[in-house]
Amino acid sequence: MNAVIIINIFTSVVAIVMGILIVTGIILNNLDLSSRAIFGLIFFGYGVYRLLNVQTKVKMTRLEKKIERVKKEQDKVIHNTKDN
Repeated sequence: MNAVIIINIFTSVVAIVMGILIVTGIILNNLDLSSRAIFGLIFFGYGVYRLLNVQTKVKMTRLEKKIERVKKEQDKVIHNTKDN
């Protein structure tokens, strides 16, 4: 796996965990409930967004590799028919 993808997955997991910890009051328990909920939901939402973004990038990378492989196979077939 690409290092950038691993870093993005790690960042998204950290953001999701931070969001959960803030909402539950484990972190920033000195803030009032509404502020904690807002900050927690922002962190959680950002983490989910990053996770979905990483998933999309991985799918696109796989698709691009598959398309490239198909193009190479097409070129092989075309060149073999021209030679015969």
